[in-house]
Amino acid sequence: MKKEINKLQNRYPFLCPYFWRDLKYKISCLFKHRNPWVNKAIAREWRDLDHIYEEILFAGIINYVEGEECFKKNTWINPEEIVYKRQIEKIYHWAKTGRYDLQKQINNAYPSFDDNFSLSAIKAETYNELYGEVNRLEKILRDTNTKHLVWLVKNRGILWT
Repeated sequence: MKKEINKLQNRYPFLCPYFWRDLKYKISCLFKHRNPWVNKAIAREWRDLDHIYEEILFAGIINYVEGEECFKKNTWINPEEIVYKRQIEKIYHWAKTGRYDLQKQINNAYPSFDDNFSLSAIKAETYNELYGEVNRLEKILRDTNTKHLVWLVKNRGILWT
């Protein structure tokens, strides 16, 4: 009898008791995303794929700390867990404020030019004088982002509550 019911359900999936529940859930997911923080993390304008990866991963750690309240729900007892907790706090603060503060420093490091300035007048040594600080800060931003993102990907197994 059970085999006959399974054959019928395989042939006519809408007879399966879970079919309608699953269908309702899938349709509701179309209208209400289950992870809305992902949509907020992706900018509406065009971005390079590497920038999208950065934004999503940093938004994920912010959601893990604020949305899932990982420090309230998880118990951080073992010394290894405490090391993870400290690193998550460090990455969270970088993702929340550190990146933006450094980006502001980069924007302020650009030289200001008057209307009579011409790009052809810039020589190699002048370029380094004008943009050396910008390049240095951008390298710090890129290296720090990479360091934190690599840690997140390597240790993604601990990021659940």
